[in-house]
Order: sequence, then structure tokens, then C-alpha cells
Amino acid sequence: METILILSFNFFLASVVDRILAGDVLNFYNIMDDPKFEVMDLFIYMFVYPFFVYLVLYIYSFINHDNIVFFLLLTVMVTMGFEMLSVKLNVFQYKKWNIMYSGIAYTILYSLNVFFLKYVKVVIAKIKFRN
Repeated sequence: METILILSFNFFLASVVDRILAGDVLNFYNIMDDPKFEVMDLFIYMFVYPFFVYLVLYIYSFINHDNIVFFLLLTVMVTMGFEMLSVKLNVFQYKKWNIMYSGIAYTILYSLNVFFLKYVKVVIAKIKFRN
């Protein structure tokens, strides 16, 4: 249940944020080689983003939570490294965007995911307690 919620949340988050930032109105960057939605965009939204975040949250569940700031910063830097590689491989084409904006966005998105994970755990625990 937890896994499905996390993957669904990140599918939604990735597709909405990319539609806002890469859509016709703001048009900060292109994904793949075309500004229009493609099947490969769906693949990225369904598998790449959600599973990477799931891996991050899985690792998070095993670390000492006193080091959460360090962990989040390390995760953001690793993700920015993958993004820079993606830019070199033309997965993303920046227009009015730069990697520092991504650092801010990833910090917010990973923090949202940590809070979402904690919320889901509380809700699941309440459901189990009622049963």
C-alpha cells in the first residue's frame, strides 16, 4: 500500500510539475526532443522519477534521522548530477532554466516526499489499529 501511494504521488508530482514548468506558458525547458507530450514522457513519469524517489525514501528509512539535512542535500546533489548528465545527453534542453533552480526544486520535492512518507505511515498505522 505504501509503495503504491509513493509511486502514484510521484507520478502525479512529476507530471504536474513538468507540465507547469515545461508547458507552453512558462516553457523553461523541453523534455526529450519535443516540447509536446510523447510516449517517452509517460515512461519517465511512470518509472524513472517515481522509482528513483522510492529508492531515496527506502534508503531514508534506514538512516539515522538526525542526519536528515545531510541526507537530503546529498540526495539533491546526486540528482542534480543525473540531471546534468541528462542535459548532456539531450534528455532535457534548458531554455530559461539552470541547474541551480533544479537544486531548489529537488530540495522542495524530496522534503515533500519525506513528509508524505511520514503521513502515509501514520495513516496506515491508524487503519491497522482500527482493524
